[in-house]
Amino acid sequence: MGRVNGKKSKPSKGDSKAVCNYKNGWIRAGKLNARSWLKVGHSAYNPRLGDVVVFWRESRDSWKGHVGFFITARNGLIYTLGGNQNNAVRIAAYPRSRVLEYRRL
Repeated sequence: MGRVNGKKSKPSKGDSKAVCNYKNGWIRAGKLNARSWLKVGHSAYNPRLGDVVVFWRESRDSWKGHVGFFITARNGLIYTLGGNQNNAVRIAAYPRSRVLEYRRL
């Protein structure tokens, strides 16, 4: 739990990447929602280690999403390093069909 405008706030899907990038002086989305990463860097057709992966959550048209750093792809799954993946910073696998876009920073 953190605080936003003096109120308790649960961490969002995009905030761990934002904090990581801010602390290192790297490019960041400026917002804490996952889909804000669709406007950062440029689209990457063939992802490389460390590229940002933006996933849809609930539905492709929803504002909700998830974001992580690309590790590898195998057997229809995309492996990413991210925060808030089962309430931890870890590598997790997601179906390739959930990818909205790969972004290169």
